[in-house]
Amino acid sequence: MKRALPALLALALLLPSPAYAGHKGDVAGLIVLGPSLLALFLLPFGLAAQGLILAYAPRRGRGLVHAVERHRVKTVVLGLINTLFLAFFVGATAKPAPLLALIGLLVWLVLILVGSHGLARGVGARILGRDEGSGPPGDALETALGFLTLLFACAIPLLGVFLATYWIVRATGGAVLSMLAVESAPDPQPAPSSPPAGG
Repeated sequence: MKRALPALLALALLLPSPAYAGHKGDVAGLIVLGPSLLALFLLPFGLAAQGLILAYAPRRGRGLVHAVERHRVKTVVLGLINTLFLAFFVGATAKPAPLLALIGLLVWLVLILVGSHGLARGVGARILGRDEGSGPPGDALETALGFLTLLFACAIPLLGVFLATYWIVRATGGAVLSMLAVESAPDPQPAPSSPPAGG
């Protein structure tokens, strides 16, 4: 099943093409090829961002995996709230203050990109048959494989729109939840007990 995953994704990308063939060639090209070309365009930038997180924020990356995998409901709720707020903010400031709208859009994109790290590592670990995300160098393979799977699953015509919406909401919520999480301080080492005075 794991080896057949790329072939299944490719088949899913091509399945709707006969339905849109004929005189609707332009529509077919937009629906079938558009998402795939967008995925190919986003792939190097997304992988570069995931690599930066692995290289410069490994602890935060593990926190993202924990937030996304262990708190599914919280990530959906937080993601929905923040997605609606940012979408409203960008829409409300687009005409009167386009610079603010651009900043809001960039903040949203960063949240999605950062939060997708947790999703990608979790998906990649499951594809490789691992319960938990591993440390280096296995985490790089998990992240790359998971991000590739997520990106091209979102490129599946029609179905990909729903998958992309769900994963964008969860990625946003995972990034926010990871920022709100307070890292617990390490337990202090117990002091060595001194021998009794009279003994």
